[in-house]
Amino acid sequence: MLNSAILWYIRQKFPSVNQITTQDLNNHLFNNSSNMRNELESTQVDGPKGNFVIVDCRRKDEFEISHIPGSKTLHFQTEDENVLTFLTDATDKHQQEESQKDNLNIVCYCSLGYRSSILAQRMDNLVESSSVLS
Repeated sequence: MLNSAILWYIRQKFPSVNQITTQDLNNHLFNNSSNMRNELESTQVDGPKGNFVIVDCRRKDEFEISHIPGSKTLHFQTEDENVLTFLTDATDKHQQEESQKDNLNIVCYCSLGYRSSILAQRMDNLVESSSVLS
């Protein structure tokens, strides 16, 4: 019940931020329908594939304890300059990969979704206002 209330609050507070379940993310990343926890605990999983960048926006100590394999760390309260650098680097890397013709999808995550929604909204705002990333 509490999780439902938290998710409702996050969706109300950040209506422009697209939300994705861990199961749907798993399906996109690994092209299967198996349980994400089993996939991520597997020693054969290298991390995200294709046109996804997974961003862990929790504190560094939380990231060090556990994170999605292949994810990048970027604290949700980092300075705008760091966010722009991160976005520019991710976009440049994606464009250099000739096989990547689809749009780049950046998925931010934390423990409940609040911090990741803050960072995702900041990223959207920075992309809209940036002449370099538009």
